Amino acid sequence: MVKGSGKQVWGNVIPDAAQVRALKRAALLRGAAQAFNKYGYHGTSLGDIAASLGVTKPALYHYVKNKQELLFLLREATLAAAFESLELAEARGGSARERLVATLSDYIRSINSEDSICVVSMEERVLKDPYESQIISIRDEFEGRLRDLVEQGIADGSIVPCNSKLVVFSLLGSVNWTQRWFRQDGRWSNDQVAAGIAEIINRSLSPTPAARLSADPSEIGKNQGGVGK
Repeated sequence: MVKGSGKQVWGNVIPDAAQVRALKRAALLRGAAQAFNKYGYHGTSLGDIAASLGVTKPALYHYVKNKQELLFLLREATLAAAFESLELAEARGGSARERLVATLSDYIRSINSEDSICVVSMEERVLKDPYESQIISIRDEFEGRLRDLVEQGIADGSIVPCNSKLVVFSLLGSVNWTQRWFRQDGRWSNDQVAAGIAEIINRSLSPTPAARLSADPSEIGKNQGGVGK
């Protein structure tokens, strides 16, 4: 007979209390993200989120203090996904334009994935301090990193001369807006949307832009070498 260490519970097949708590918290974040993205922050109450999860409103207070903290956690997760996309693109290398395009296309996939907990809030002044200042600081750092990529691209010749701040604001506006119109059961898949917008971004910044854009995002890459030309 094999002796146990005393640390396992049912051979670790049954989740322990900490794992159950983590699963419930993850379910809360997914449910809240779906509600905020569909109805907006002001159009969603904690009671609505609790009802969608089949629990009572007081049960949510075991995981968050209030709706503000809940949105903060989701916005923090969104920016974490943005930085992860940036780091992955930097690790893959290539010209600054290629890294910028890769960052934004991967970020689109993250915010629009089926199990995403990302919330790109378009409502002004939703978060209050101390949450707002923390998110603004992280957001500004990400935007600064993107501006650095644009300026590196101008220097290495992969991006046409431009105003990096205006370019980044324009690109993020377009990318973030996909969360408002993309649908999992829509005409295009998440990957196809990301590829289509990447192609648009790539062409707009390239010193030698392609003569045309793909008529359908699903066709990208079939008759050419991808969007990094």
